[in-house]
Amino acid sequence: MKKIIAVLLAITVCFLTASVHAQEKVVMYAMDGREITVAASDVEAYRKVGWYDDIAAVTTIMYATDGRQIRVFIGEKEEYKNVGWFEDIGDVTRTMYAADGRQITVFIDEMQAYRDVGWYDSLDDVTRTMYAADGRQITVFIGDMPAYRNVGWYDNLSDVTKTMYSMDGREIMVYLAEVEAFRNVGWYDSFEDVSAVMYALDGREIRVLKRDVEAYKAVGWFDDINAVSKLMYSMDGRQLRVLHSEVEAYKAVGWYENLSDVSKIMYAPDGREITVFLADVEAYKKVGWYENKSDVQKTLYSADGREITVFIDEVEAYKAVGWYETRPYAVDPTKPMIALTFDDGPKASTTKIVLDALENNCARATFFVLGSNAKGNPEILKRMVKLGCQIGNHSYDHPDLKTLTNAKVAYQIDQTEAVVKNIVGFEPSVVRPPYGSYSNNIMSIAGKPFILWSVDTLDWKHRDAAYVKDYVLEHAYDGAIILMHDIHATTAEAMKSLIPELIARGYQLVTVDELAMHKGYTMKAGKAYSQFR
Repeated sequence: MKKIIAVLLAITVCFLTASVHAQEKVVMYAMDGREITVAASDVEAYRKVGWYDDIAAVTTIMYATDGRQIRVFIGEKEEYKNVGWFEDIGDVTRTMYAADGRQITVFIDEMQAYRDVGWYDSLDDVTRTMYAADGRQITVFIGDMPAYRNVGWYDNLSDVTKTMYSMDGREIMVYLAEVEAFRNVGWYDSFEDVSAVMYALDGREIRVLKRDVEAYKAVGWFDDINAVSKLMYSMDGRQLRVLHSEVEAYKAVGWYENLSDVSKIMYAPDGREITVFLADVEAYKKVGWYENKSDVQKTLYSADGREITVFIDEVEAYKAVGWYETRPYAVDPTKPMIALTFDDGPKASTTKIVLDALENNCARATFFVLGSNAKGNPEILKRMVKLGCQIGNHSYDHPDLKTLTNAKVAYQIDQTEAVVKNIVGFEPSVVRPPYGSYSNNIMSIAGKPFILWSVDTLDWKHRDAAYVKDYVLEHAYDGAIILMHDIHATTAEAMKSLIPELIARGYQLVTVDELAMHKGYTMKAGKAYSQFR
């Protein structure tokens, strides 16, 4: 037993001795990467000849632009540098910036990828200097610029500054907030405020300070361009300023001294006037302008003998209040008057005879025309107007209006109005329904006074000139409206003797409008009239 214990003790001693020896070994390193294991007791001696017991003392971390890192021995640094490795991480990284103010440090090889998603290499790329009207400046990120604009900051210095000028020629750049203060001490906003353009007889121009104007005048300069030159005009509208010495030469090649020599006043039917170049006159005539004022004016007459000259576009308005396009024959309101009216025309052969009789006796009548007949007889309608007669609307082709729909009634009235207006320039002011057939609804659609009659000659039935004459003479009375038809030859023939006979008996032959006016009536749309007494 004692022998076994002794063996165990011997083994333990040996193990302990080996551990002590193992702990006394030290690994040491050289700058060139070599390693050596030495006894702890020899460490100091090795240090003295350039060995190190700390590997960190002989190595360094190096960096690649793609973000890799490597630890190398110091003696190997140059070799690694030669193949693109760097000692300082700052050599392989860069700070990049976002427009909203963020910053990030990335490896050089990553920069393009970051640029592609909106990062920038320089802080200057994502910031801007902004300016206040009072002279303050601030550097802000691009993403913040709208917010700063909203509170009165500006992108450009020129937005908040202004150049001001003094009478002695000095210039100064001031902030907008300072402008009023500088004005108060004699500075001006514009160089034109402190200077003047001067002209020489040879065509030169120069801008000088106002204080120097008199001095320049003294040596032959002028402060009025008209003193050295003149505006000249061409027929096609061009203008040219030439020196006084050149005027005659330009006149010789078709230029004029006065605008009136190459232009003309033209007139529109609504009273407008315009001055155009002579070369443009024909073009303006094609779109409704006239060379003479008289071409767009018309003299109107009142029943009491007054005259007035108005523009063509005003004629209807004046006629609506009792003016006439032809001089009315003097009407004495105290004497009897009647209105001869003729339906269904015009007809070239017969209406002409009626108009002749009226003209020969200085008389007037009212013609209720059919649009279909008026369309083919424009000259007859124009003669009616010239003689002072009145044109009324008798529908387009003579249907019984009460048998038509509202739309067809409107068509009958509107078509005739259009035909008449196209010929004489204005619409009929009154309507006579065919057969005297009408209703309140029809009058509402027409929108004009309806004129019936108080004496019906039935000339369409009795085709006898003597009968028509005698019937009218027997039934005529002051204020009567007499119905006849100018399409019948017998009626037209009767007028040759009837009209002078009525006048001989003291009747004044007037239009329906005149009869109503002199009898004190104001005719209204939607109402029917058969006489005026």
